[in-house]
Amino acid sequence: DGSDRRKLTSTKGLHELYPQVSPDGTKTCFLGDTYVDGVVNRSVYLMDIDGSNRIKIADQSRQPCWSPDSSKIAYVKQEFKKFNVADYVSKGMFFYDVKTKKTTEHPNPAIHHLYNLTWPDKNWILSTVHGGMGFGHAIIAIEVDGDKVIDLKISGCRPCVSPSGKQITWSQNDHTVCVADLVLTA
Repeated sequence: DGSDRRKLTSTKGLHELYPQVSPDGTKTCFLGDTYVDGVVNRSVYLMDIDGSNRIKIADQSRQPCWSPDSSKIAYVKQEFKKFNVADYVSKGMFFYDVKTKKTTEHPNPAIHHLYNLTWPDKNWILSTVHGGMGFGHAIIAIEVDGDKVIDLKISGCRPCVSPSGKQITWSQNDHTVCVADLVLTA
């Protein structure tokens, strides 16, 4: 209801941004940018929903999203050592297991130029791809445990799937919000 608001992060020397709350509501992951001698390092952090038990899970990384069961965080690595503000400058996808604290790489080594990941069910991650994997600009489905990549034929970017997994929103041009039914089993 908006009451009992409080600040969860306030780390000196760290610009904290883009929080993602776990589906079970117990944790949040977010990005943190540090600036050392004019160089930006973007990292993925994890903490309990009350701000406690905070850890850094990956350096030079971006675009984290939660698995539907809140057990893993998917994220992409920066394509280049030097930070680039363009959100699609990424290479590879990785999974951080919250319980074991281990990171594994996605089985498809061709994954690159992804942004705005969303993980609506156990089998698929949706994302925008920009100039990578043979696509110009598209919303795609990536098989979680395999190498399949499917063009969803949705014109635009920034997919977001409803908690039920039955609808998807996206933007055609950064000034609109579109919505459609989604059937991931099809």
